[in-house]
Amino acid sequence: MFAIDQVMNMKIEKSDSPFTLAQRSTYLDSLVEPQELYLEMLIALGVHWSIGENGYAITNQYDLVEFYLPNVSSQQLTDAISQLKKTTGIQFILYKSFDQQLAEVAGYQNSQPETVGYLFREFQQPAFVSTKIDVTLRSSTAEDLQSVAEINDDFFEDTQEIEMYHRNNALFCLTEETGALVGCGITTRVIPGRRDVDLGMLVAKEKREQGLGAYIINSLATNVISNGDRPICGCSSDNQASFAALQKAGFTNHHQNLRVKLD
Repeated sequence: MFAIDQVMNMKIEKSDSPFTLAQRSTYLDSLVEPQELYLEMLIALGVHWSIGENGYAITNQYDLVEFYLPNVSSQQLTDAISQLKKTTGIQFILYKSFDQQLAEVAGYQNSQPETVGYLFREFQQPAFVSTKIDVTLRSSTAEDLQSVAEINDDFFEDTQEIEMYHRNNALFCLTEETGALVGCGITTRVIPGRRDVDLGMLVAKEKREQGLGAYIINSLATNVISNGDRPICGCSSDNQASFAALQKAGFTNHHQNLRVKLD
């Protein structure tokens, strides 16, 4: 264990890569559920900080989005976060409810955490997911890309992202009997080398509220499991339509993405 004054004086400095692969693997293994894709994307764009010899942190603007400091007491943990705040200028912690260290720090703050997203980690395949129209979910072809772009409403950042999912064999198109494209799904391996695959779906505006989103997610989850991987997903706290679709697809929500203001 570090003495408290050792933590308070622990060197915190910006680094191109504050962690070793072994450190990050240990952190990810400490989580009782798989890493969240939304946070992983923020981490990829974040600023890295080394903490002493064994710890690291990643910040994205004013948010602390990942933190790892092993073998410290609760007091030492809060002292380290306080020093990190002074050094980096962070004002909030954006964290998964199953991240034990950051959840502990959040509990010491005067303000209450805000739920910013719902994380679905448990999937039990329903016997049948019905839709109001006959549809087929299949792998994308190059000819589908323009049709996907036409139904896009900020689900994809741009056409380059659509093309990237297609190249990676991670874009799936939902079509009617006529061949018209009415939605799509995507799969993303959250961490290279790990078995957790995040699912996403988009339904054309005029075809919503017909069970298509749940059908896409259920089909993708079933396929992921058949490949020996684990399906996971999430949605923002203000997207009740996606929340309902994920539940109908067979997912159960027990965890959240939370943000708390640091004292």
